[in-house]
Amino acid sequence: MKKAIFYCFGIFSLALIISACTKEENKPKTEAPIKKTSISSEDKARTVVRRIWFDNGNPNGQSDIDYGCRDIGGSCVQEVVLTPLLRADIRGIGLVILHGSQIDVIGEFTRKKEILTPLVGYDNVEGVIHGSFITEIRGLDGECMFMIFKNKKNSKIIAVYPMM
Repeated sequence: MKKAIFYCFGIFSLALIISACTKEENKPKTEAPIKKTSISSEDKARTVVRRIWFDNGNPNGQSDIDYGCRDIGGSCVQEVVLTPLLRADIRGIGLVILHGSQIDVIGEFTRKKEILTPLVGYDNVEGVIHGSFITEIRGLDGECMFMIFKNKKNSKIIAVYPMM
C-alpha cells in the first residue's frame, strides 16, 4: 500500500511539473519593452516646418537674397540661435569646412562632436565623421550662417541648418 501511495504521489508530482512547464510554454510571450527615445519640443519644432533651400551660386551673395531658406517643403530646419561663445566655435568649424580637406572636416567634427550634436543632430554629425555625408557652409561671416549636409554619393541635400 505504501508503495502504491508513493507511486501515485510520484505520478501526481510529475503531472504537476509537466503541466506547470506547459503553462509557461502556452503563455503569450511578451517582447522586451522597446526603449522609447524622447523628443524634445525643440527637436519637434525643428522637424515640423521645413523650408526649401535656394542658392543662386553667387560666391559673394547675401543671405535671403542669393541663398537661404524660404517657402515650405524642403530640407531647411528652423533656425538655430547661437550664443556668442557657441558662434565662435561654429565659425571655427565653418572655417575648417571652407578651407580644410575632407579629412580636416572629419577631424573637426570628431573633436567638436559634443558641440555639434545638439545643434545639427547625431545622424548628421556621424554621417560626416564616417564619410557618408559632406558638409558646406554658406554665409560664414554674415548675420545668418547655413550649414548644409549632403549625401556624399549623389550630393543630395540631407538638411540645411540656418544658424543665427
